[in-house]
This record gives sequence, C-alpha cells and structure tokens, in this order.
Amino acid sequence: MSTPNAMIRMKNRYRLFESLPGILSWGFIALAVLLVYLDPTIFVGLMLAFTLYWVISCFRIVILATLGTRKIKATASTDWCARLRTEFPESQDYYYCSILPYASESINILRQTVQSIADTRFPSNRRILCLSSEKALPAGRFVAEQIRSEFAQHFAFIFVTEHELKQGELKGKASNQNHCGRYLYEKIRALGIDPNKVLFSSNDADVLNDPNYPSYLLHTYLSSGKDRDCYIYQPIPTDYNNFWSARFFSRIIISTGVLWRTALQMRADYRCTVYSFYSMTLETLHNIGYWDTDLIPEDERTMFKAILAFGERFKVVPLFILTRGSPVCGHDAMQAFKEQYIQIRRWAWGASEFAHSMTQYLDAPEDRKRALFAPIFNQLRTSTEWSLSALFLMFAGYLPGLFHPEFRLSPIGQMYPFILSGVMSLASLLIIAIIILDTKLAPPRPTHRGPWFSAMTYGQWILAPFIGVLLSSAPAIESQTRLIFNRRIAYVESRKEYEAPPAIHVQESSAVGG
Repeated sequence: MSTPNAMIRMKNRYRLFESLPGILSWGFIALAVLLVYLDPTIFVGLMLAFTLYWVISCFRIVILATLGTRKIKATASTDWCARLRTEFPESQDYYYCSILPYASESINILRQTVQSIADTRFPSNRRILCLSSEKALPAGRFVAEQIRSEFAQHFAFIFVTEHELKQGELKGKASNQNHCGRYLYEKIRALGIDPNKVLFSSNDADVLNDPNYPSYLLHTYLSSGKDRDCYIYQPIPTDYNNFWSARFFSRIIISTGVLWRTALQMRADYRCTVYSFYSMTLETLHNIGYWDTDLIPEDERTMFKAILAFGERFKVVPLFILTRGSPVCGHDAMQAFKEQYIQIRRWAWGASEFAHSMTQYLDAPEDRKRALFAPIFNQLRTSTEWSLSALFLMFAGYLPGLFHPEFRLSPIGQMYPFILSGVMSLASLLIIAIIILDTKLAPPRPTHRGPWFSAMTYGQWILAPFIGVLLSSAPAIESQTRLIFNRRIAYVESRKEYEAPPAIHVQESSAVGG
C-alpha cells in the first residue's frame, strides 16, 4: 500500500508532467526573447533555420497529401462489397456496429447521422446501432426511441441505453461511450454473437459515414494478418458536412486539418494517431478495458491503452476514406469565432494526456516502454509545435529590429528581411498547392454561390497566418497555461445547429434497454 508521502510524490510528479508542455512552450518564448536581446545574430540564424524547416515540412505534407488524395479517390471508386465476396467469403459472418453516444443533440442531427449509417453498402441484417443518451437529459431517451422506430428495418439490432454520470466521471463523450461499450458487449454476447466478429466505430453524434466505410473497413481488417485484432483502424475525419455554410476561418481550419491528417495517413508511422472517429473489434475494446471516464479527449488515451495491452504488435492502420462531421456555427461571425476557439481549446487540452502517458511509461515493463517511447515523444512534439509554430512564424521575425533598431543597419540585418521574404514566398506557393488539393477533397461549391464567392474564398487564404495565431497558437497556449496552474476546463458541447427543428411528437416508452 502506498504511504501518504509516496502518494504526494506521485501527485507532484503527475502535476510536473501535466505542466511540461506549457513549460516548454513558455520556455521557448522566453528563450527567443532572451536570445534576441543578448545576440540578435544567433537568433536570426535560428529563426531562419526554423522557417526553412517549416517550409520543407509543409512541402512534404503537400506531397504526401497529394498521394493520399489519389488513394482516397481510388478507395471511393472500388466496389468493396464485391471484393469481400470474392476475396473473403468468411466476411458474411461479420457485423458492423456504430456506437453513438450523445447528449443534447437534436433529432435532426442524429437522424442525419443514422441515415448515413443506414445508407452504407453493407447488409442490413449485419448492421448494429447502439444509441446512448444521458440520463440527466431525459429528452435524449425519447429521441433514441424515435430513431429506433424510424430505422428498425435498416438494422439487425438497435440498442438503446442511458448513461448516468457517476462519481469520479467527467461529463462528456468518454464516460458515456464507456457505458455504451460495456452495455453493447453484454448484449452481443447474450445474442450468441462472437465479439471478435463485430467491428464497431466510435461515432460522434454529428459524423456521417461514407457509404463504403463498413465494407472497406472489413476488407482492410481481413487483409491485416494475424495481429489484426491488435490494431485500431483510423479513417480521415473531416468537418465537410455543411462545409460551405461555415465561416471562412472555420473552412480554413477544416481544410488544413484534412490535408494534415491525410499526410499523416500516408506516413503510417507513430505520427498517425487515433483521432475522433475510429474502429476496432468489440473484443479488442474489451481487452483494452474500454474507455477511461475521467477525461475530455478520449481518443489518444484509447490508443495508449491499446499500446499497453498489445505492445509492439499494436499499430494504427490508416484508412483512406473520409468521415464527415459538422463545423461549429453561430448566430454571427463573432459567436462562430468564439465557438471555434472553444472547440480548438478543447482539442488542445489533449496536452494533458502527456502526464498520463509518462506515468504509464515509467511503470511499464521494458517491452512496453519501447512501444510507448515514440508516441509519447510525438505527444510532446505536437503540443509544442501546435502552440508555437504560427506564433513564431508570424511575429518572431520582427523581434531583432524591435530590441535592437541598429541591427537593421548591419549587413546581416539588411539581408535578413530579403532572405525571410524569399522563404515566405515559397510558403505562398504552398498555399496555392493547398487550395488546389482542397478543391479535390472538399464538397463542391453550391450552385447558388457565384464566381464572386469563389474569388473571395480563395482570397481569404491570405488571412491563414493570422487565423493560425488566433485559432491555433492562442487556444493551445491557453490550454497549456491552464495545465500549469491546474485550472481545468469543463466539457462544452460545440454549437452545430441553430435552425429550429420541426416539432417531434414522441410517445414515452417504459423500456430503455434494447
């Protein structure tokens, strides 16, 4: 049993690891200011090296995203059902299940999501849906019963349950999903179905499935060899649903995020991580212990639980297919901007997972430490780059002249703006490449939007550096600073629907369980 002193030391160690991403970010900012004050020449050299590294990295992302886009197109043009029938006759024994936890989302949102699952090219007698509402919001139960009534003929089974928040749990997707997963596992076993033959997806309430997704997922799973039950299967998450209704800054965030994720899929290494929407077998979920209930972003934690369970056999298998979530919205531009900021701040709160990962690493056996090292390094690297890249690229170049006006007159000071301008001109070419790639992946522009709208859409990319600072660096630094001072954020649902839904009349049901 741990002594009180040992528990205090463990808590202090955990708090140190929680603070480390923020300490590094603020440490690099302080170091930059100190360097430019002490020796602007050294600072200029480092800044040029960083800018060049960033441009080279962006070129690599564009190349990988281009290759990934071709794979996405190839996936979309393949008849995966036919390939399953000819290559894997045993595929007839497998089920596809969607776990759908939700809170206050309207029936309009849920109906659209469930319709996308019902429309997938997969036999309806092998589709399963599990809806999990929050007991604290009783209307959610009635919505689930309405959905079950409307879509019963499209699924073999539709299970309905309610999650009651327990002591020690945090309100959010993870705790609800944990309840839903355990409930589903017991239901599946009671039906005599092998959980190893149920591939499920963690489905946000507003995320639409591609029609090919279940068959493509199953084909990839069956092609993945003897360790396939040690893998998590990761599509490319997007917010392309209602894309053209989003504000321009949200569209830029969405488009750059899609290209970034597509490039990571092509790498298929430790930088390809679990994010948002992902799939595995129900037995795999059971073996890793379901989802933890005391956190907000659950996806990376799930990946690390799988690494601990399976060691170096684990990997994230990239799927070159898109899922379609909805962008945040608001009554006006300022409210939409605020909602976008809050959403990204919640994503950036994932930096808190570094503490949990490091704690697990220190207590893990040697083989698990080898498997954990690269993903943990990636966590720290990603959180630091997220908070600092846009900030440094936007403002650091002005620091030498600000602290040392005479530096502008030196030979290096006179050359510096021209060199930096040349490097940033290369970055302008990258923006053109990103726009071209974006047109290949994003939904077609609505016909009622004229040429003027297209011109404005392209022109708004000029504001990408400012958006990077305001909607990337700023929320990331806030999250990391909150972690330093132990000021937690609460789970806040993003606003994604403002239109008044049509009236829904639902008869109250006495039973909740499916």
